[in-house]
Formats: sequence, structure tokens, C-alpha cells
Amino acid sequence: TTTTTSTSTSSSSSSSSPKISPTKFPLPFCAECDGCAVDWTKASITANSVDHMCAGTAPCSGCDDVILRRINGTYALKNEKRQKYKVKREVGASAATVLRADYVNKDMKESFDASGELLSLPFVKFPCIPGLPRHNRKCARQHIEDEKGKDLLSIRNVESVQKLSDFCGLENVASRAWSANVKSTAPAGIPIDPWSVYPESVAVDQLGAFTSPAAGIGLNSICQIANSDSDVAHIIESVPSEQIVRAALYEFIFCSGDRHTQNVFIDDDARMKLIDNDNLLGWQVYDENRNRLCAISSLFLPGNLESWRVRESAECAGKLGSLDYRCHVNANAQIKLPRRTKQCLEHFRTTSVDDLVVQFGIVESIFAKTLKKRSADLLDLGLPKALENAMKTEHEIAKEKSHIFHPDKNWDEMTPEQRQRMAAVRDSFWRRIEPPNCAGVPMGGRWENAIEDLRV
Repeated sequence: TTTTTSTSTSSSSSSSSPKISPTKFPLPFCAECDGCAVDWTKASITANSVDHMCAGTAPCSGCDDVILRRINGTYALKNEKRQKYKVKREVGASAATVLRADYVNKDMKESFDASGELLSLPFVKFPCIPGLPRHNRKCARQHIEDEKGKDLLSIRNVESVQKLSDFCGLENVASRAWSANVKSTAPAGIPIDPWSVYPESVAVDQLGAFTSPAAGIGLNSICQIANSDSDVAHIIESVPSEQIVRAALYEFIFCSGDRHTQNVFIDDDARMKLIDNDNLLGWQVYDENRNRLCAISSLFLPGNLESWRVRESAECAGKLGSLDYRCHVNANAQIKLPRRTKQCLEHFRTTSVDDLVVQFGIVESIFAKTLKKRSADLLDLGLPKALENAMKTEHEIAKEKSHIFHPDKNWDEMTPEQRQRMAAVRDSFWRRIEPPNCAGVPMGGRWENAIEDLRV
């Protein structure tokens, strides 16, 4: 079925902005897929074209000639002076296994860049590999092939987020994602917990979630260096304001539930990319019985678990507070919505739940329903109030457990023991909203080289 949506240009757009034509569904794909391979650079250019709407990647036929490689145990920034800091990668706390998919170096000769990383190879994530007991989870083939099971749905959820972000003009915020069936062998020596590795290779024949590589290193790794090197610490406060505000919009619109410092990559030039985007749209907490449908937890937005953890943190030379989007807009904390983003929000608001599920492959109808609500609130009320509305259920949970969450106390009024306990508990992602701690970034941010100034 083809549907057409006509939307008006944002009132905040300039008169020279190209006219937005009616959108016809199904949208064309942003990228083709050859086996398992996608040209993500070309896909990104297509997705960001001002006169071409697209979404997602064409179905992949799969591959049986890809080499699965372990991820390097250490990595570094590429600047020559900074390469001396080799930082250990985190192995992750979930049962998922992440590998590099090498369909470039078929002769087994690996090509490395200056920091020791394999060049131009995507990552591929398997929620669980039969025969590889990561973090004590053992799964059988029926688990990974169950169309209604969590393993497959988590991959479909990533694909859905990619289509939505393409449509909303937020594609360049995060690494690009697609899926394909992989028939190969996972190498021996894969970490199965922080202390041990699996000694044998394991056959793989299953769907994997592919993502394009992000430049730079994880923010958590930068933090390990920044306390002793002011040059590296300066990278954090130099991330362009436009990138941070767009990241905040991405996190809110798509209900990011797990955006901690390991899932943010920053390179030598302070360019930022969000990775590991499978806990969005409500996936992180979804529990209809408890009415937990969307719980936002992101260091770019105030009043939640992850931003509360980093707000007063001494890590990263105390610079982490500068990633709060409020440091980069005016005092009212409002955002001027990018033209393309405003258009997509209007579409989400006016389109039925069932149609959104079909158009974007949304895996749970409730995810489409809450997306509609967040979109309407953001358009009508602005981000601060829309964020408050999105966290109402989490706030109610926090009030029920006031002995842990202390909803009536500011940071300065809590004891160190109370702060520590509150930082660890995940029963609710709600935290009290406090004034931004901008850590050296001038209020209002830096917008000199921005493509679009998003301050109101």
C-alpha cells in the first residue's frame, strides 16, 4: 500500500529552504546491500540529501565468505601525540557478542591504520551465539530463529531506528545499521566475561546486526586519559554544540534508554557518533504490566540515570557536564527543530499506529504509540516539558521508593552514601532535574561553524 503525507515547512526555516514535497510510502532505501556489505558513506550522503527521502537498507542476501575477527583488545586516538595512550576496550556486560566483519581482506592479510585498528570494517553484533556462553547465557538455535523472540526482535528494532532516523534527518548522529545472515566461524579467544575467554572457535549461521565503524574512541576511554592530559580533556568540551543538540533530539525522539559513556565515540577533531543503538524506542525497559513503555536515560538530557551519574563526576577532568544539551542552547532550554526533524514529527503525530508500524518496521505497536506522544509533545510543548511528560511513569516509581531516590532532595543535600546508592539502582531512570553544570562551555554553546543554529 502506498500512502502519501503532505507536511508544511517549519516556520523557523528560512525562505530559501527547499520546499518539502509530499512523502510517499513505502520510502526508497538509502542503501543497497551486496551479501552483507553496505556502502555506509554513500548511504549517509543519500539519507542527508535535501531533495530525497529514503529509509533504511535494502534486504541483504547474506554472506558465507566473511571473516569474523575479534575486536582489538586496546585502541587509541589517531593523533600522533595521543597514540601513546592505548586504552583497553570494555568487553560488555550482556550476552551479545560483537566482532569485526571482514569481507575486504579475503587473503587474511589485515590492514591496520596508525592506531592499530582494522580499516573500513563494520562491526556485527549477535545477541547470542549457540555454543558461546557469554556471561553464562546459553542459547539454542530455536531461540535465535524465533521471529517473536527477543534475539531477532532486538535486531529488527535496530533496523527500525535506522529507518526512523533517516526519515527525521538525524542519520549522522549515530553509526549506520543494517542486518544480514552470516555463515562463518567466530574465532577462539572471545571474552565471555571480564576474566576469561572461550578457548575454541564456534560455528555461526544466523542473523547479525551490522553497524558502520565510528571514528575515535569511547568517551569512557577518553575519560581514562583526560584526568592526566589536558589536551585530551579539551576534546570533550570542544564537541560542536550542533552535534550535542542533535544528539539530544535523537535520544528523546527515539527514547534512548542506555546512553552511557561507553556508547559515545569521539575522535581527535571532537566529532561525535553514538553507537550500540539497540536499546531505543522503549526496548530497554518495556514492561506493559508496569506501564514502563519508555524510560529515557541519556547523558545528553537532564533528569535521568545516566546524566545524573556524570553531572558531578570528577572523571574526564570534570568535563562531562558539558555534554548536557542545555549548555548549548539559551536559558529557556528550548530547541529550534531542524526542518526535516519537524516534518517527521508532524508525520508521526498524524499517522496511525498501524501505519507507522508498517512504514518503519516498528517491532511493538506500543513503541509507535509512545513515539506519537513524544512527537506531539515536542511539537506543542518544547523539549523540557515533553521530557518531563515522557518520564512520568519513572517519576511515579521513584516516589514509591523515596527511601532510595529522594525526590525531594538536591544533589548537595544528599550524603555520599545516598548518592552512591542512587547511582547504582535501575528500578527507575528518573532523577531530579538540576541546573546544568557546563564545565567551561559558555552558556549558549558555540555555533560559529554550525550548519544550522538550533537555539531559540
